[in-house]
Amino acid sequence: VRTGLRATRSHIGDPVDLLEAVGSPALATAAGLLAQCARRRTAVLLDGSPLVCGAALVAERLAPGASAWWIAGQVPPNPAAARALADLDLVGLLDLQLALPLGADLALSVLLQALEADALTGPRPVLPAPGA
Repeated sequence: VRTGLRATRSHIGDPVDLLEAVGSPALATAAGLLAQCARRRTAVLLDGSPLVCGAALVAERLAPGASAWWIAGQVPPNPAAARALADLDLVGLLDLQLALPLGADLALSVLLQALEADALTGPRPVLPAPGA
């Protein structure tokens, strides 16, 4: 870990150089995917794994504001992943201390059921704005 930190320290300001220095195809692919999803305004449920949370940090630098399109499925049990989500101002949807990917799978089920329940209730009346 120490050697990796030394090798990448000088690339912190440039996300593309950082990905090249790390040399992980999985990290580069995940970061690119997250950045592109944000550009296309597509929501993403993050699973809380250290790789995905690290990729999210890089993707936020590639596409500033991208984290607005992400939902953290769970509070990650890994301290580094939890720190990454905190740096992105993301809070896990569930905090059940489940092993990966169980927490994200459960969060996805909860979100889908909420959407189905919302669709079944039909349109809701529009309330007037406060003070109107």
